[in-house]
Amino acid sequence: MNNTNENNIISNFIDKEFRFLSNSYPYFPDGTKANINLEVKYNGISFDCITTAYIASKSDDKDFQIQLSKMTPFEAKKMSMKGLIETKENWKENRIEIMRNLLNQKFVYNEYFKKLLLKTGEAELIAKDFLADQFWEIDKEYEIGEGKLGKELIQIREKLKEPPKIQGSHQKKDDETPLYFNNIEEYEKHYGKI
Repeated sequence: MNNTNENNIISNFIDKEFRFLSNSYPYFPDGTKANINLEVKYNGISFDCITTAYIASKSDDKDFQIQLSKMTPFEAKKMSMKGLIETKENWKENRIEIMRNLLNQKFVYNEYFKKLLLKTGEAELIAKDFLADQFWEIDKEYEIGEGKLGKELIQIREKLKEPPKIQGSHQKKDDETPLYFNNIEEYEKHYGKI
């Protein structure tokens, strides 16, 4: 992976080489889908990318979540941007934990994606996009946003570099959500069965 800029920053998650970092992967912006097996679960429902699972987490309606699981990330985003999803009351307070759960499923428990994330080495990861979700990304045009997605990915990558710790000894952030689980059993104790 040599396509970082001179400052060792990966900011183009749309670029083919780093598309795997995008929450919409294995889908490409042109609507095509890579022949990659990715499964993340939310509320017991399987999704083929993080974007649709994350958008489904906004709703309490399980039938609607199932409907979203059959959509592309672009279809689900359109529904969300048009305000067609009734967001549950406590969703905003829980969105970091929800995203961390989904990112762990993708990058910690899937060996293929784990290896790709580790290959980013020490590069700073900054998700940039036009019309960005300014919580998770940085807006390319105006350079505003919190960029939390890249920060979460870096935390996961750093934890993956550490040798495994004994069960129950994982580090926690201020919000007491584990950054990394040593095994699927620990993960399921915290989040429930996936």
